[in-house]
Amino acid sequence: MIIRHLVFDIETTGLDPVTSRITCICAKDSAGNEHLFSDKDEKKIIHDFIMLFKSNDFVSLVSANGKDFDVPFIFIRAFLNGFDNSVFKEISDTVHFDVINDISKKKVSLNNLARLYNFPIKSGNGLQAIEYWQKGEIQDLLKYCMDDVRLTEKVYKKYLRIVSNKEYKE
Repeated sequence: MIIRHLVFDIETTGLDPVTSRITCICAKDSAGNEHLFSDKDEKKIIHDFIMLFKSNDFVSLVSANGKDFDVPFIFIRAFLNGFDNSVFKEISDTVHFDVINDISKKKVSLNNLARLYNFPIKSGNGLQAIEYWQKGEIQDLLKYCMDDVRLTEKVYKKYLRIVSNKEYKE
């Protein structure tokens, strides 16, 4: 049985959604398709991500700290960019598995989960992502964000395999 999921991550110019902005959103669906959104116009990034979400019948969202950071950040930025409130309900009503919050009762970093499951750690950090944006190095920004998505997906699938005692395709 394949559950249609969407693994996603965002990069921003800071931690405060009122004074910062989204610089990119990357996602990978359960069919293996990768989606990379970045633009000088933040509204376009949000719109493209929402259209991806709405045009597919995703059963679940998967993220690393998305429940506490990514989704609230997207919602606030979408609101500030004039998006209709219905999008918030659709995303909020979708099952959301957060590898940071749902694998352990304690907050564990994505790097620590990667180490635990014998995966290579992240290729960088959020401060580097901000620098990529400031320097206009959009391909490096997207690569960093997509690497996080791929690592999150690996951790998620490994966790599912462990709890179900079944193999998964990497």
